[in-house]
Amino acid sequence: MKKLLLPLIIFNFIFLSLTELYSLNLKAGVKGGMGINWTQKSADDDTGAIIGATGGTAFEIGGPIGQQNEFIAWGLEVNALYQERGGEFITGNGEVRYLGVPVILKLDFIPIYYMGMGLNYQKKISSTISNLKENNLEFIMLIGFDTSITKNLDFVFDFRFYAGLLNYSADPSNTIKTQSIELLFGVMYKIF
Repeated sequence: MKKLLLPLIIFNFIFLSLTELYSLNLKAGVKGGMGINWTQKSADDDTGAIIGATGGTAFEIGGPIGQQNEFIAWGLEVNALYQERGGEFITGNGEVRYLGVPVILKLDFIPIYYMGMGLNYQKKISSTISNLKENNLEFIMLIGFDTSITKNLDFVFDFRFYAGLLNYSADPSNTIKTQSIELLFGVMYKIF
């Protein structure tokens, strides 16, 4: 334990010094909502959309771009989310449940609006579809807004589009890629 104490103290000192020097903000919170999910397939059967839930934690670090700039800022948001994906196939609905870790680089405009893009790594928790790989990777684009409820508490809204980058079918003759549009609501608490 003593071996960990000194590096933790040094890390905290450096981290807090940098946040003060560069006017960085740290926020933590929760987000949740619903998504419309479908799959992009190479096989003959068409897929329709199904509704799925999403929810989990969110952490963001960011700050202004330039020292005197109040209107444009950057942020790096990392989530740990429960995510449902899948589609409506001829044989019935197929659902896949993931633990997703989206990492998003955001650009904030005029204090309340933002947009961003990033990647979402997903680890399969369960599935009603057979023959799927354990991991998935998606590209994310989002727009959203946040507004203050109190001095340190913000209400946030995200409109996110996810596009699968990898074939998550274990069968090489079949290509399946995830697609999703999500609406997420949540609260973020400003730690500093």
